[in-house]
Amino acid sequence: MSNQFSLLSGIFGSSTLRNVHIDLLDSSEKPCLKIIELKAWNKQDSPIYALLELLRYFFSYKRLALVDNDEYSAFNEFSTFDLFVLAPKSYYNTWDTSVEDLERISTISTNVLLKNNINDISISFRKLDIERSDFKSLEWKINDRHKRVFESNQKFRASYLRAVE
Repeated sequence: MSNQFSLLSGIFGSSTLRNVHIDLLDSSEKPCLKIIELKAWNKQDSPIYALLELLRYFFSYKRLALVDNDEYSAFNEFSTFDLFVLAPKSYYNTWDTSVEDLERISTISTNVLLKNNINDISISFRKLDIERSDFKSLEWKINDRHKRVFESNQKFRASYLRAVE
């Protein structure tokens, strides 16, 4: 699982293209590669825009894998692709998007890709059933745990350095 997987860094001079990152890239279930676009509660990008970002990432990664770049050659190890937008329910509610609308958009997008000989691909919109306050509470707990682990490691490192001096 990779987060903020860089696609075009160092290839283009334009800052718009240079900062193209896949939010999450899950290669743990070969032969399926999952490309995930994350959206937050207050994100101003619509679900359609998120889908376009996913497709841009997919085609950029696919193209980079074809031009002999070793960094992206892992793409060729996959035969199925699962592209999806993952966001809290309230994100979709902000855009007044029904489940039927999202399914229709997913079906149309998948069919267009299949007609262009891009097989074994699925596109979907997935909803997280979590409120922002619950997420913030969970985030605080995770950050607190990481802080304690970091402090513990710092104490161990200091003890180790004193012992070897």
